[in-house]
Amino acid sequence: MSSNGNTRVRSMKKGITAEEARRKREDRSVSIRKNKRKQHLLKRRNMSATPKSVGTAPGPAGPTSIGDLPAIARVILTCTPEKRFQLTQTIRKFLSKEEEPPVQPIINAGLVPRLVQLLKFIKEPKTQFEAAWALTNIASTEYTRVIVESGASDYLIKLMKSNSAEVREQCLWCLGNVAGDGTNMRDMLLNNPDAIRNLLLNITRAANVSMLKNATWTLSNFCRGKPQPELSKIKAALPILAKLITHSNQEVVGDACWALSYISDGADDRIQSVVDVGVMPTLVSLLRRAGSSVTPALRTAGNIVSGNERQTQAAIDAGIIPALGTLLDHGKQNIRKEACWTLSNIAAGTPAQVASLLGCPSIVQKVMQLLGSDNFQVQKEAVWVIANLCTAGCAVHIDKVVQLGGIGALVRVLDMNGENDVKVINVALDALKSILASSQATGRGYEQQVEDLEGLDYLEALQSHENEEIYQKVVHIITTYLDGEDDDNENENENVAPDGQSFSFGAVTNKCTKVNDDFGFGSSANNDFGFGGSSENTMDNDFGFGFDSGVQV
Repeated sequence: MSSNGNTRVRSMKKGITAEEARRKREDRSVSIRKNKRKQHLLKRRNMSATPKSVGTAPGPAGPTSIGDLPAIARVILTCTPEKRFQLTQTIRKFLSKEEEPPVQPIINAGLVPRLVQLLKFIKEPKTQFEAAWALTNIASTEYTRVIVESGASDYLIKLMKSNSAEVREQCLWCLGNVAGDGTNMRDMLLNNPDAIRNLLLNITRAANVSMLKNATWTLSNFCRGKPQPELSKIKAALPILAKLITHSNQEVVGDACWALSYISDGADDRIQSVVDVGVMPTLVSLLRRAGSSVTPALRTAGNIVSGNERQTQAAIDAGIIPALGTLLDHGKQNIRKEACWTLSNIAAGTPAQVASLLGCPSIVQKVMQLLGSDNFQVQKEAVWVIANLCTAGCAVHIDKVVQLGGIGALVRVLDMNGENDVKVINVALDALKSILASSQATGRGYEQQVEDLEGLDYLEALQSHENEEIYQKVVHIITTYLDGEDDDNENENENVAPDGQSFSFGAVTNKCTKVNDDFGFGSSANNDFGFGGSSENTMDNDFGFGFDSGVQV
């Protein structure tokens, strides 16, 4: 060992705890969606052509210059209905420009409060539609607060029950942009119970696929953000989301999966609320298909696996392990990384769950291959899989890991000349320590394999590492398990149990006992939408709106 070995304070630290082994979403390194992409999807402008059912009004086209905006503001509320429609449409067209729409001049002209007032013209649905469209495009910019402060939100929420399907769709789209502006705006909307109630009605009774897509996207924004919305305010959406992820339209499926991922990200009660609506079999099916919805489906499934043992078991019972195995060869780096993250949480589970993963040896071997051949971000997640198998598993499980090439995989991580960071090296050292402690207790002789694979050379090199924790762990491994010399042996065999057969790190228990799984995860709940004489139609409706016949989801 290095000559300065006795000059450092020796305070050996225990290995990976149960809390560390099972990791939640606070770790930024496992984020799938890039920030730029996320911000792009938070809000959307409506650049499409005017629906045929809306049509155009007769008469001249009206003002077409920005300079005419103050004049429009003066007359738009008092002119004839035909003229009002034309003027409102003119404003909307200004705001539908692909580049640099004149939002600030429209605000300066005092037109935003006028647009909000136009939402109340229930006898002029074409004008309502154009006003909602204009507000939608303003809400897609940094000026969202302007329309909210002008009182648009309550009118938009009520108009989600308009007789006009086009008006309903445009209003819910605008609300999606408002919710996407931040958690304060989102919570402001959710504080009105009619917001989520009316939105769900437009999903279960969508007039067309376009409305269904926009409503599902809006719902995902209602569920998005940290701090998360109160579960009680969005829980009614869960059975509907469970149905939506079975839809034939992949855009609908993707946004529904994202909504589930936002809801399930966090405490066990949130995860359980998602498990209870029976989504796991569908999520696993989406993972196996590896289509356009694989990213949010994987995120949701990973959240469920990061929960308690029963929730993890629900995912295993649904067949998630083989599905994750297919994703280890996915062409996208982030999918491979997230698959490893999810597998690492399965590896941190009960002995029976560890055995379930080791029962798929080709998947474990593929993870080991990723340790030596993939992008570093993927390697960082792959090492957690192997480490958790070793620290959560018992001697039988560790033997299996070694047989599959675990020592060689871990030794590669210890190469100081590589890109590996402090956390990754620490995790690999904990895993190697678990293997050697088990070997010492059972007489397996894995110490020689470590030396044959040049593991001792890498460990000795790591004694000069600047990180104190790495240094201490390396010294302990060398002096305790690899015949090194050290004056301080107070921590020798600290992880060998009195019976010599099992060991533990932190709070993890490593007994090979069969776990009785009484979770009972069978067929999913009946999620058919039955709306016949739905009580929603009896809600207070100041506008006196009803629904036209629409397409059932």
